[in-house]
Amino acid sequence: MAKAGLIDLDHLVNKFFREQHETLLDAKPRAMAALKRLAVQEYLQVRPVVMDAARTVGQGTPEAVGHFLNKHYMSLAFNITPRAARDFNAPLPPNIRTNFVTHHLKTMEAILQVERQFNGTGERVLDFKMESQLVRENFSGKVFRPGSGDIKTNFPDAMLVVRTPNGGREEVRVEYVSTKYTDKMIAEKAAAWTTGRTVWAAPNQSTADRIQRITGAQAVIV
Repeated sequence: MAKAGLIDLDHLVNKFFREQHETLLDAKPRAMAALKRLAVQEYLQVRPVVMDAARTVGQGTPEAVGHFLNKHYMSLAFNITPRAARDFNAPLPPNIRTNFVTHHLKTMEAILQVERQFNGTGERVLDFKMESQLVRENFSGKVFRPGSGDIKTNFPDAMLVVRTPNGGREEVRVEYVSTKYTDKMIAEKAAAWTTGRTVWAAPNQSTADRIQRITGAQAVIV
């Protein structure tokens, strides 16, 4: 959770609480009880989010969570607190801007989908880094001259470390493409990533079709 920064309730239930024989709804009460205990102990911070039927996430303060209301789905997202970071020697999560919450949670959903797909092919996700960590590690200790053009911004939304079926390790990029991405933006990212694998994710089929037309890759729908 420290590395992810912010994770919504459904992802937490599927990742950590849901048994194979259970549905999401079956596992939620048990998960909520555990998460609420951690929140009371000041290890988790709770953030209300509002998702539409397509799981688009936005800032909100609903009175009830985990329920449909008109075209929206009220839920919760969680991140660790400074106390949790201190007690468990974990990094503090980045401060995710309100207008970036959608993109972040979509990226997390893509990571979880990719992890399930890889498990079915004999691959395993060993670790991951979000964009904020990649940027921080890349620029740490470096000094840049204004206007020098030294700073590059083609970091993926996440980088996975994957163990391959033959026991090797491979870095795999994950990039979520929102409907706001232009064809040029997609093409520039694809051109910058000429080596290794990139998993593209999209919110709908039309965006996935654009990704395939430009990059030749099939995108996962999240």
